[in-house]
Amino acid sequence: MEVCDYYIQYRKATDKIKLYGCSDIHLGNINSKWAYFEKLMKQVGDEPNSYVILLGDQIEGIIPGSDKRFDLNSFDRDLMDPTEQRDKIIEILQPVKGKIICILDGNHEEKLRKFNRLNITEDIAKALETKNLGYNGFVTLHFGRIGNNGEQQHGSIVEIFATHGIGAGRLRGSKINKIEALANTFEADCYLAGHNHDLSATTNVIVSKIGNKIVKKQRFFGLTGSYLETYQIGTSIYSEKALYPALNIGSLVLHITPETKKIRGEELIF
Repeated sequence: MEVCDYYIQYRKATDKIKLYGCSDIHLGNINSKWAYFEKLMKQVGDEPNSYVILLGDQIEGIIPGSDKRFDLNSFDRDLMDPTEQRDKIIEILQPVKGKIICILDGNHEEKLRKFNRLNITEDIAKALETKNLGYNGFVTLHFGRIGNNGEQQHGSIVEIFATHGIGAGRLRGSKINKIEALANTFEADCYLAGHNHDLSATTNVIVSKIGNKIVKKQRFFGLTGSYLETYQIGTSIYSEKALYPALNIGSLVLHITPETKKIRGEELIF
């Protein structure tokens, strides 16, 4: 586990910050719709006040003999080697260099590191000058509203707990329950997870007492989607053979209002 502090300045009390939670691109798999991800990164690169967190399984990274899921027919023949996949994802992410808050390991990258001595996530982090958060970690977003005189007029902090994620049931309710359960162990304003390829968001509210007042606090929970198509004519990858649910392709967008710390989730579907 690692921790990360990231500082963001804005100008107006009404300004909103966009945070794109992206995971499970699985670049190198023949069913990966990585061209949609590439299009999104070009868009984010041109957007003001927009940032990215990468939550693992950026590449497919399956090697013959090291993974029972290896199937020659599941691979993009132009991107079979994990180092080729790494270089391609770095190329795709160039438009958002300087906007990537952090990058996480996924189980695909982790297996390469443990059994094949390839630290893909660290390579990507170094190339894009961002923080490698490992498999789980805390991100502290420090927001500061800057006045015309250049001095900070308002400040706020949003704490994020980010993880590639762990297994859950196949129904959406079980996946949401799994991420909400993280709040029993980790204290944050926002919880983000990938791995299960679902794309959804929810909130809950906790009540506390400050002085003689009752205060409500919103907590945000987001599943950050995938770019791996489960079912596609002409292919038969491991997720199809396991009869996983068909899911939307895309990423989760968090619309954060720094002045109030409110977070609204948007499912960005391609």
